[in-house]
Amino acid sequence: MEPPSAPETHPLFSSQPPVLTPPPPLRQEDSEPSSGGLVLTLGGAGLILLGVLLACTLPLQWLDLSSHPDEWSRQVTYAGMLVRAAGAAGMMILGLGSLFQRRWAPPLIHAAGWVWAFVSSGIIAAAAWHSMGSDAAAGSSAFSGMADMLPALAGLGVPLGMILLYQRPDLPGLCAGADGKPRWTDGLAIPGVMVFVCGILITVPAIVMLLCYHPAMPIPPLRMLSGAPAVAAWSFVAALGLGLSWAALRHSRQAWWLLLAAVVVLAAGPAQAGFSSPLWSDFLTALGNPAAESGVPSLTALLAGLSPLPVALVLLMARRAFPSPSSSPS
Repeated sequence: MEPPSAPETHPLFSSQPPVLTPPPPLRQEDSEPSSGGLVLTLGGAGLILLGVLLACTLPLQWLDLSSHPDEWSRQVTYAGMLVRAAGAAGMMILGLGSLFQRRWAPPLIHAAGWVWAFVSSGIIAAAAWHSMGSDAAAGSSAFSGMADMLPALAGLGVPLGMILLYQRPDLPGLCAGADGKPRWTDGLAIPGVMVFVCGILITVPAIVMLLCYHPAMPIPPLRMLSGAPAVAAWSFVAALGLGLSWAALRHSRQAWWLLLAAVVVLAAGPAQAGFSSPLWSDFLTALGNPAAESGVPSLTALLAGLSPLPVALVLLMARRAFPSPSSSPS
């Protein structure tokens, strides 16, 4: 009969002192609290605040409708209200996504900042060029033209801030820890997300033209559509923008081809009126402006002519974001 074995002694009660291994040294990034959460919170709150401020202008525009006796002024006001409502809704959605740390928020805000910066840069460049031409013709100083561009310069600071804050590499991991569901932005490069944003930017103006103005659309070569054909043309542009965004959601290379088609449609349609004074005058008259005059194209006409350029820049950036499907092995 074997003698009973001695009970095992826990290291805590043994005569030998336990060997304590020192903890691994803290890394520099672990010793300091991450500021990613603060960036998401403050950035989201700022976007929500901008959306609320933009939405607060809608009642003022609505009350201002009574001071516009002619139909054209009311149409312009309706169009401005619709654009501002879309902008306010977009800012609030992005702000809430950042505030609740949704994993789609950092790439979408980053991409929207790039597109916004492209558009604002184009507006500033077109305004400066038009201001210099107008001042040279009128013999006045260029200071008033530069002063008129201050709102555009201020508007450029917002998207640059969005790019600076939301390009941080720690934000996607932080949001992935808070939002475990797969999102459409996963695995899609920032230029690909910019394609989605450009699709929305194409759709919104087309809807504004359908809802707020008389149906009219310039087509090459220097002709004007009106009535049902113009409605069909603007509906096609809106469908093209929605298809562009849908293709980006599907991570499809068709988004790149749709973006190419969008540039062609915009360059061949409304943009050509921006560089032709008679066509721009005919376009405004067909939209319902009785006081449309021919002559030097206005800044609005110039911006319409340059509108495809931001989309073309995204086209160049997003080509590699949608790789062609690999051929199946034979």
